[in-house]
Amino acid sequence: MGGIAEALAAHGLVLFGGFVFLSGEDAPAGPAGRPARSALLVSQAGAEAWPHFLAWCDAQAKVPADPLDQWSRAVIGEIAGQFGASAVSPSDRPFLPFQRWAMRAEGLKPSPLGILMHPLFGLWHAFRGALLFDTELPVAEPPARVHPCDACVEKPCLKACLVGAHTAAGFQHGACLAHVLGAAGKTCRTAGCLDRNACPVASEHRYPPDMQAFLMSAFSGDRTGQLAGECADGLAGSPPLWERWAAAKGGAQSVDDRDFKDASGEKAGGTATSLPYQASPPQSPQGGD
Repeated sequence: MGGIAEALAAHGLVLFGGFVFLSGEDAPAGPAGRPARSALLVSQAGAEAWPHFLAWCDAQAKVPADPLDQWSRAVIGEIAGQFGASAVSPSDRPFLPFQRWAMRAEGLKPSPLGILMHPLFGLWHAFRGALLFDTELPVAEPPARVHPCDACVEKPCLKACLVGAHTAAGFQHGACLAHVLGAAGKTCRTAGCLDRNACPVASEHRYPPDMQAFLMSAFSGDRTGQLAGECADGLAGSPPLWERWAAAKGGAQSVDDRDFKDASGEKAGGTATSLPYQASPPQSPQGGD
């Protein structure tokens, strides 16, 4: 699988583990059209993919309404073809359980925000697709991991949001959206989710402001067009992508918003859902169940 990892790295993407589908499991179709036997997850981690994505946007005669989704599909689809795989995306319908696949492949667990906590990248990652194979790949079982959120007493990720959008009951989508689009939401619009940024884990991999602003614009729909102008005027190095993308979207919510909402693409009834955080049970000295 080293060749696949190298091909993805050329675009700033990384492999986030893999797994073998169980016999009789409801697996999506592989390259041959029958249920796949193995899957490898492809993720963006930190900001490595961001300059590759911007370069792709600059090369387009017209920026699509969902540019990050389209770029991901193009890159991962091409690599899938090179290695005899088929590619699926978190925005495919019906939605595929990317978060649950990641928990299975990497042993990841949800944070209080619903985004899976990665031991190296914290909350600064998002699944961009998966490679499906007709054969069983020699994937290793994920190692036992210490969940950073279990050791975090203060939970700053639940205290930074000005409208308390993340609660024990889940993500309050309406309250968040109203704040982001309102007069008091400029910091969120141009620098990203305050709760997500408050997490101290792997802060060195935090997305840069223009990347966070792009994802927030995808989430909000940028219905007033104000975010494109704020980013172009207020962020150093912001490319012409902002104006061209705002025109392409026409004020619609973009499928690229999945990074902000739940980093997985798992949805139900048209509303993003995420897996709830639960403290890990204590283990016995022998490891336990």
